[in-house]
Amino acid sequence: MIIDVDIDGVLAKCVESINIFYNRLKGTTFRKEDYFTMLFEEVWKITKDETRAIITRFFEEGHYPFISVEDGSQLVIQQLSRKHSMHVVSSRHNYSVQQTLRWLQKYFPDCFSGFHFTDYEKATTKQRIHRDLNCGLVLEDDLSATLQAATLGIKVLLFDQPWNQKPYQSNGLVHRVKGWQEAEAYLKQRGLIC
Repeated sequence: MIIDVDIDGVLAKCVESINIFYNRLKGTTFRKEDYFTMLFEEVWKITKDETRAIITRFFEEGHYPFISVEDGSQLVIQQLSRKHSMHVVSSRHNYSVQQTLRWLQKYFPDCFSGFHFTDYEKATTKQRIHRDLNCGLVLEDDLSATLQAATLGIKVLLFDQPWNQKPYQSNGLVHRVKGWQEAEAYLKQRGLIC
């Protein structure tokens, strides 16, 4: 089976790291729970351009290599990669791709056979990548991307995060998990890992 995996909020604790950076930079006290959306400008109450500048600075100042992995993700991804073709599918900007690939190789060596980046607002969407790869399962934290995958008939494990709490209808293809321990149990129950 082909399994597509998002990075932020699934493999990487990126929001937590960017939040620490932003709080230090601006003297604010935001917590992960304050992120009701992945549109940081709505949380921080600044413009989209200001947000882009802060995120770019985060990457340019070399903070990315220090982002922590989501607890339990390494073991489960290693198990999945033994039986399945694993692909990273991320909305990451092009300027962060090289740092992202180094981070993935450090924490998930030889687990992924493909890396696909949509550069946020460009024409390539995660949905198109899932379709083109003939993906059977998506591991995701973004509700919009989750529902787009479900419209293609793809099963999705939605990792529970503050920013994906809106009500939704998913035709039974979306299963919400509260972390990698629940994800592992779900995957074992379906014979996707041993």
